[in-house]
Amino acid sequence: MKTGFIGAGRVGRALAKYFEDHGIPAAGFYDKNGGGNFDGIPALAAASDAIFITVPDDEIASVWQQLKKENLKNKNICHCSGTLTSQVFEGIEKSGARGFSVHPLAAVSGPDAPLDNIWFTIEGAEPAAVKPLFKNHLVISPEQKPRYHAAAVFISNFVTALASAGGKEFAARGVPEAAWKELFFANAANIYKDGIIPSLTGPVERGDGNTVAAHLAVLDGENKEIYKILSKVLLKLAKEKHPGKNYKLLEKELK
Repeated sequence: MKTGFIGAGRVGRALAKYFEDHGIPAAGFYDKNGGGNFDGIPALAAASDAIFITVPDDEIASVWQQLKKENLKNKNICHCSGTLTSQVFEGIEKSGARGFSVHPLAAVSGPDAPLDNIWFTIEGAEPAAVKPLFKNHLVISPEQKPRYHAAAVFISNFVTALASAGGKEFAARGVPEAAWKELFFANAANIYKDGIIPSLTGPVERGDGNTVAAHLAVLDGENKEIYKILSKVLLKLAKEKHPGKNYKLLEKELK
């Protein structure tokens, strides 16, 4: 099976490298801005058994309208949007092809991003047709995709936002990034190794209402609201970790 990519950005190139590393050759790329070895969609379609549309989400439908004009019989057509489903491939049944949304559950920051240990979610009518392409995979339904992708934003993008917020608070107190990075990495490593509940630490877990009150007294704006909202989430986790502990003082501070 040869894979072809419409879109030669970081996701397409990272996927091509992943497939090559697992013995699945890449036919190549077509990119409207250049940088591919095919000069058009027809040539790429003819040379590929599986075609990945790795363009921005709002371009997928229009690329499909071009691609569907080609001979696609028995080919697998995939896009990599976290939110869009395979239903974006309108009329694919008539072409004799199979349509899928295949989303890498990873922050693909560049064309050399390592994908070997990440998971791919597959959505489509015949997932068995593309499962062999991926070392780790799971199948989800079209209805699950929006909330699944929102969860990915929590785990990935929101963590970046929290690091930014915390980093700015540190910087304003003269604490450089190098000093707090270890805290960030150690916490992530603990969650990866031991799970969420066992990794819980801090004033909320201890039920230290006075410390939380002191924090709320000095924080302001968005960071104060973020602190309160996430402390309420942490409180639920703390009660799960310590079901017999008295958290009434903390609950009062967070109201």
